Amino acid sequence: LFGGGAREIERVIRSLAGSGDTFTAELALRRPDGEEMTVEAKARNLSPGGAGCHATLFVLRDVTERRRSSAQLERRNDELEHCVNALAHDLRSPLVALLGFSRLLRQDYGERLDDTGLHFLDRIEQAGRTMESLIHDLLELSRIGQAGERRTPVDPRAVLVQLKAELKPRLEESGIDLRLPDEPPVVLCDQTRLYQLFSNLIGNAIEHMGPCPEPRIEVMMEDREGFHYIGVRDRGRGIASEHHERIFDAFQSIATDGRRGTGIGLAIVKKIVETHGGRVWVESEPGAGCTFHVNLPR
Repeated sequence: LFGGGAREIERVIRSLAGSGDTFTAELALRRPDGEEMTVEAKARNLSPGGAGCHATLFVLRDVTERRRSSAQLERRNDELEHCVNALAHDLRSPLVALLGFSRLLRQDYGERLDDTGLHFLDRIEQAGRTMESLIHDLLELSRIGQAGERRTPVDPRAVLVQLKAELKPRLEESGIDLRLPDEPPVVLCDQTRLYQLFSNLIGNAIEHMGPCPEPRIEVMMEDREGFHYIGVRDRGRGIASEHHERIFDAFQSIATDGRRGTGIGLAIVKKIVETHGGRVWVESEPGAGCTFHVNLPR
């Protein structure tokens, strides 16, 4: 089965036998027919079989197909990200022209348009701004996890205070009380990604709050065993259980009040959290608000 690679496996086994180590490694070997293969070798020390005697369990597994499939998936992801970047950049030029000419049309010819014409112009501008947001979010989604991101100790309080100031007009317009934790724990994270995480979770809560008595959004943070916990709770309309998983997929958005977002905000949150080795999920019922939970490794 292993051909000439058997000698390499035997060498690894001999070097580990009796050492008391727990060991996992992947070996690049070649079959007798010349085809390359990848073998996963695991060694674990067992209880001593007698005085001065040790036993070690070795497990060898052919993971060639798994590694090949993983490499193909990585290539396809790279191609997809390259396609998204190219498409987003190509769409920006005509979009800038569309928004620019619609602005000139309103400035120079707005007085000549009747109510129907102005309504059509409003719809054109609204669609252009939605497309602009979609392109921006697509680019951000494709950039998450790329080289250059730095995980450093970040004070979430400073990030949240800045975000609250930026969201002040939207919060006041909707009459929403945004409550922040007084002394949140320092988080090991890329600062820009932490800002995006909070921005999308809080922005999502504002967007889908809907009419409710005493509208409020509460951000919670604490250290738990092995991870940092982040929670964002609102008193909004809630989400039915059948949507709890799909809202984290790209382009999936639940329409509210006839409006639908880009459907990428929560996908960005999910990718940021998973890139940092964490987990995100939602607990909600219709009419009972939402709580988004995030666990980030400490």
